[in-house]
Amino acid sequence: MLGEKDVDNEDCVIEQYPMQYSASTCPELSNWLRGASDSGEAPGFIRAIADAALLAGLNDYAFLRPLLLELLRDAGSWPGRGVS
Repeated sequence: MLGEKDVDNEDCVIEQYPMQYSASTCPELSNWLRGASDSGEAPGFIRAIADAALLAGLNDYAFLRPLLLELLRDAGSWPGRGVS
């Protein structure tokens, strides 16, 4: 069709990890995600992203993981951030 381009799926890979993580197996984020999802003191946006990550499949989690790591770095301002 007009305007369509051939896209090679290999060009669309967001990030390759030696091991694919899920929310429950991610060493940096698993505790924080559970804490953020369950915390009544975490901002609504953080709880919503944590809930989405906990439900995400491997490919979707790989897409969310860089954002989650950045949010974790900035989350120190709310109590109960769940990091251990």
